[in-house]
Amino acid sequence: MSSHVTRRVSSQLERKRPTHHPQMQMEPFNARLQSFTKARRVKHATVKRTVSLKWPHPAHFAATPDTLTEAGFFFNPSWDSRDNVECFFCGKCLDGWEEQDDPFAIHWDKCRDNCAWAVLRCGLGEDVDRKGKCVSSFRVALAHSLIIVS
Repeated sequence: MSSHVTRRVSSQLERKRPTHHPQMQMEPFNARLQSFTKARRVKHATVKRTVSLKWPHPAHFAATPDTLTEAGFFFNPSWDSRDNVECFFCGKCLDGWEEQDDPFAIHWDKCRDNCAWAVLRCGLGEDVDRKGKCVSSFRVALAHSLIIVS
């Protein structure tokens, strides 16, 4: 990792949120993934009306619950943004997902200057497959060299 990236990540990690911050509940992967499976009650801002929302997009979209969770997002819809997701680390909200939108590329493009998760996880474009799993030859080589050294 280059030194400018290391400095940027270190400075971002130093800016800690208070432990009572709502995003803290979404740090664990499973909590973020579960946010896509449970219906969320959403209120209208001016009318006394609520609606239950689930993740609205089909499985053939690039932005699936799995890929969004890997990219650091949890489902946090609103009345006007029914497919809104929020980054557990930087709080960036994104909505209006289209079929080919890549959560990793979008998180990297929008947040690389202020989100350590985007830098460390989403900036690995060539090192992950479509589902967000690491396919880096460096990781394989590192594991192989550790076995030889052991």
